[in-house]
Amino acid sequence: PPPPPPPPPSTSGEPNDSIGTATLVTLSAGAATVTGTIGDGTYAAADVDIYAVTLTVAGQLTVTLNSDDLDAFGIVLEATGLARIADDDDSGGGLNARLVLTLEAGDYLVLANTATSVAETGSYVLTLSHQASTASRLSNISTRGPVRTGDEVMIGGLIISGSQPKDVLIRGI
Repeated sequence: PPPPPPPPPSTSGEPNDSIGTATLVTLSAGAATVTGTIGDGTYAAADVDIYAVTLTVAGQLTVTLNSDDLDAFGIVLEATGLARIADDDDSGGGLNARLVLTLEAGDYLVLANTATSVAETGSYVLTLSHQASTASRLSNISTRGPVRTGDEVMIGGLIISGSQPKDVLIRGI
């Protein structure tokens, strides 16, 4: 689909037409559902509804954008810098959009839009559901195999992610 228009630079009379008038949704766990209409504001066919979403804890965010009136197109952006994280057109079945993302705690923008380049107007239902991450702990990992030389050398590895220091005990026998 063609890229959606950028968020409008200033506020208009309709809620959600700009970052300044975006509806705020705060999620720690659970879901929120909102309804809206594309094409009813100052920007008519170029209408994009914007929702400011704050995740209070890291976890999985599912964005579902359903409409019987138009080809739904959902977009998730970083609130700071507006970098595009993900977008979707029809993964929700039919002409509905669905995104499943693992995100850190923070502020994001969810845009409700239409995927077509022709003027489409209609109502939609946006559902945001968040499942908080649970802490995980790995213990007792082992690897066995013949240790050789050259092209047959055995290489063991471990990836530790995150920005905080971790205590690790590695033992070779």
